[in-house]
This record gives sequence, C-alpha cells and structure tokens, in this order.
Amino acid sequence: MNRRNAALLLTAWLCLTSVSTHGQAATNVPKEPVPLGPMTAFWRHRPVVDRWLVGELGFTRVPDYLCNPALSFPYRRKPAPREIPFADHVTVVRLLGGWNRNWEHGEVAKRQPVDAYDLAFRNDQGEIRYRWHLLRPRLDPYAKGGYGLTIVLDNTPWCFRSKEGKGSYGNADPPTDFGEWGAFIEELCRQLVSLYGRGTVSQWRFRMGTECQGKDRFTGTQEEFHRLYDHAAAAVKRVLPDAKFGPFNLAGNPGGPNVSFHALVEHCLSETNHATG
Repeated sequence: MNRRNAALLLTAWLCLTSVSTHGQAATNVPKEPVPLGPMTAFWRHRPVVDRWLVGELGFTRVPDYLCNPALSFPYRRKPAPREIPFADHVTVVRLLGGWNRNWEHGEVAKRQPVDAYDLAFRNDQGEIRYRWHLLRPRLDPYAKGGYGLTIVLDNTPWCFRSKEGKGSYGNADPPTDFGEWGAFIEELCRQLVSLYGRGTVSQWRFRMGTECQGKDRFTGTQEEFHRLYDHAAAAVKRVLPDAKFGPFNLAGNPGGPNVSFHALVEHCLSETNHATG
C-alpha cells in the first residue's frame, strides 16, 4: 500500500469513527473536582537507626549556594547550623537495643557485647533493670533539633527473648513474660517525659515493630504478636493517653507467613485486649 492510499484509508476510518459516535452523550465531560483535604508532607520523613543514633545520623551542613534566593527553588534552612535535609520527622528504629550480636561500629565499642547497649537487662538475681542513661545520647540530636519522632518498639532487648532470637537485625523473638515487656515500655515512656516533657512526647508517635509479617523480623505467632501489641499499647497509653500508637509498617504481603496485618486489625476491632481485658 502506497502512502496516498494509506492516508485515504486513515481519513475514512476517522470519518467513520466520528459518524458512529455522533449524537451519543458525551462520556468525557470533566466533573467538578472533589477536595481531598490538605496534603501532609509525608515525604519529609526519614529513618534513623540503632547503633548509629548517637552519631547524629543524617545531619549535615546545608551549603550556602543551595539557599541562594536567585535559584528557582532555594532551600529553606532550619534555624540550626546542621540539619537533616528535606526532613521534618524521623522514625527512630531499634532504639531499645536487641541488636545483631555480630555488629560493631557506631555506638558499639570493639569487643564489647552488643547486649550491653540494651535499654533493659537482667541482673544476677534475674530482675529486670534499665540503662536509661543510653536514651539521651540517642535521642537528643533529633528531639532538640525540632524533629517530630516516631519511636519504634522493635527488637526487644535480649533479656526478654523466649527463643534463640534469630533475626537479621537482632532479637526477633516475642518476650517470655509480656508483663515484664509492658512494664519496660511504661518506664520507657516515663523516662521520655522526664527528659523531654509531657507536651513534647505526647505529640510523638509510637510504632509496634517493623515489617513484622515476616519471621526475619518477628519469630512469634499471630497470637503472640497480639499480646506484644496489646501490652505495649496499654503501657504507652497509661503514661501518654494522647500519644498515637499503631502497628508496624508494611513491605510486601500484608498477610505474611506468621503475622497477618489484617488479623491484627480485626483483633483491635473486636477481640479481647490481652493487657486490659
């Protein structure tokens, strides 16, 4: 087919299409926009993690040339010499300890046992004791820098483990005693209030775990996760009734091999709370 015939065929097809739709009601008339409400800057978040917290992870000095008003989009500095660029909120991951026992560097001194950096430990009499002096160096850079915080309650300290604690990032076990776990979280919240004030900490968020639908992050059962969640939530609310508390973030299948996110939602909606009844 030569170019002339191809052009004629295309023209005929367009005419037929126009005739076949003539007189029909228009289906592509734009509708009135429906407001969705204000958009929060959900992208201005970043994670800060475990043994690197004490090193002011993510902080840098923003160079002057990025703030030049002659630029189309000049950067707006925070009122501090150093900051985490493009962030207003940080998610504090593995604050509690329970880190991988093969880790070094950061806060972990060479040839020191990793569980020496847990916020909770068991003494020679088997009693739970706390290392609250580790909190301020880990949180001060972010809290005093004016960032909103999400405190992630993941990697329970090694003294609470019920099995072998195997996980890529450290102890992934549920605790042996959920009452001890709840008491620990309650005392943690009291320490946070003591350090940073009730008004500030009440605006923070608390998250139960990280991607706990997989056994690499949580080795327990669905029922054990419900207990873990209930006792932690009740502990936070006893101290900070206005603070937001929620479940782990998701990556991949929400119904993973051992913990289903949907089953947790159903538990919170209609089942008995293991901590409060």
